[in-house]
Amino acid sequence: MTSVTSSSIKAKDVISEADSACYWAKESGRQRLCIFQDNKEELTSRQFEVSWVERIKAALKEDRFVLYHQTYQTLSGHVGSRCHMEILLRMVSESGEIVLPSRFFRLQSGIT
Repeated sequence: MTSVTSSSIKAKDVISEADSACYWAKESGRQRLCIFQDNKEELTSRQFEVSWVERIKAALKEDRFVLYHQTYQTLSGHVGSRCHMEILLRMVSESGEIVLPSRFFRLQSGIT
């Protein structure tokens, strides 16, 4: 929920605020009501998340994900030890550059 007042500038801003409140309610658990609070830090974080969700959806739709692999072997050096393979998924930007996961995955420490 958000409020619409005479100081509300644009309809898209009001819709964005309501959308943010819906995300907060969903994260808090189903069947909840949240009222939009103009918390700049949290709002910026939400807008960052929503923008990346849209970018990822577009990349999926446009088939802009690629798989890479890398092999590795245990350090024990036992004869006959097996090689292992790690599969890496990477997103390609609209301009054709590889987008590293650290750009859109937020770590627990808050580093982006």
